[in-house]
Amino acid sequence: MLFSILIFLILFIFFSIQIEKTNSEKINVSKQIAGTHECLFFDQQLFDYGVGDVDKNEKVQENIKGVIVPHHLLASHIIADTLHEVLKPEIKKVIIIGPDHYEKGSTVITTSDYVWETPFQKVFPDIETINFLAKKDYVNINQKILENEHSISGLIPFISHYSPEVQAIPLIISQRITKEEIDDISEELYKLSQDDSVAIIVSVDFSHYLTSSEAEENDEISFQAIKNRNYEKLLTFNNDYVDSPQSLVIFLKTLDRLGIYNLEVLHNTNSGRLVGDPFVENTSYFGIVFW
Repeated sequence: MLFSILIFLILFIFFSIQIEKTNSEKINVSKQIAGTHECLFFDQQLFDYGVGDVDKNEKVQENIKGVIVPHHLLASHIIADTLHEVLKPEIKKVIIIGPDHYEKGSTVITTSDYVWETPFQKVFPDIETINFLAKKDYVNINQKILENEHSISGLIPFISHYSPEVQAIPLIISQRITKEEIDDISEELYKLSQDDSVAIIVSVDFSHYLTSSEAEENDEISFQAIKNRNYEKLLTFNNDYVDSPQSLVIFLKTLDRLGIYNLEVLHNTNSGRLVGDPFVENTSYFGIVFW
């Protein structure tokens, strides 16, 4: 009897210490955060449509490391279904790479150390990693630019929905980035993402302003360049193919360093097909998983 009581007391003390440690870590993180972001591009109807279309019991692979997703919320079902594949309970940090659409960053990579407010849970930044990356002369912290960049802000509610405890490392990429800077940041992201608890998301939309049939032709060219890791070709692409080939190359080069080459296309369509007008100027989308 005394032995059982002793074991109970030991377990109680152990778990109390662990809970206190977790709470202390959250408090310390909160103390470092100077402000918050609103998710300006959240759309409840499109969000509900997207997450409602996901089969939560079905996984393509259990060891997905990275994904390509769109940020155009018309494709919310692709965003939700693809993120669902990578955002498992064991994922604690997520690197999100997307375009600096408006080229507002003073450096070629912009990030933020603010917490993201969502209709669900708050998404905290990985302060330590963000501050480390900001020591690079081509990386800058600018909260205002990140809040207004839909390639990041549009995905945060989905990330919060699937991984409420995850920390975010958001990075938006300028078209001005050099090949040397792409290689350098890929090396840093490789070092940061070797742990199984880290996932990588690249947020890009593909062909812009073409008809559905023209977009489908260009999507095939884009996919072959992705599949074959044809970086020289990818970096020549313009909006007819993808809005941020630089983001794609950073993502793929990071996966190269991790030894990850397997991929599967879960989704490929365009806005013309989704709205039933293949002749309208449209945007095309991929949902691709990598392991």
